[in-house]
Amino acid sequence: MSPNQASTPTAPAVPGRLKDPSLLEERRRQLVEVATEVFFEKGFDRASVNEIAERWGQSVGGLYRYVRSKDDILVLVCSEIFRRIGPDALDAPDVGDPAERFRSAFITYCENIQRHSRQVLLMYREYGRLSAEARAHFMDQESQVLLAFRSIVEDGVARGVFTCEDPELFAVDCVTRAHSLALKGWALAPRSPQACIATMTSWTVRCLTGG
Repeated sequence: MSPNQASTPTAPAVPGRLKDPSLLEERRRQLVEVATEVFFEKGFDRASVNEIAERWGQSVGGLYRYVRSKDDILVLVCSEIFRRIGPDALDAPDVGDPAERFRSAFITYCENIQRHSRQVLLMYREYGRLSAEARAHFMDQESQVLLAFRSIVEDGVARGVFTCEDPELFAVDCVTRAHSLALKGWALAPRSPQACIATMTSWTVRCLTGG
């Protein structure tokens, strides 16, 4: 997922046939919970709408009141993933000491990735199944996370607190490092997530401060 986006793509529309928006949102939340597990277990291609509907306790016809297709379900699943790990879930205040701001943002992001590691793995695995419009939207979501880290680093450099010759590349490294909690969880299994995050945070802050 590239951090370079010329504009801000809007979220793909997923029409539903319910006229009550709050009820539609609640039913979709339930659908996403079930579909996430089915997609994770079987993969998008092998997962069937029939099985998703059955696990949800709905008929296939009933399921299609909330989406038009299996592709729509994947969009909803990925939207929920980014609600949990995207820019809106990142604690990145724009005031205060840059080192503390960075530490807070990085720990929050790492904890979000670790807490939702199954969903992150699913996103990586099925990202190519999304439409070009959906990929552009989720790319933009990740770009905003990168921008949050880059902005903190640039502010720290401007204040003389940090030393970093390439804040943009450093932001990419931060996000990649955090994602390793999901992608390489098997290798980190002997350690507690809290210990991993604490060590990664210490390393990353030291790279910026030289401390």
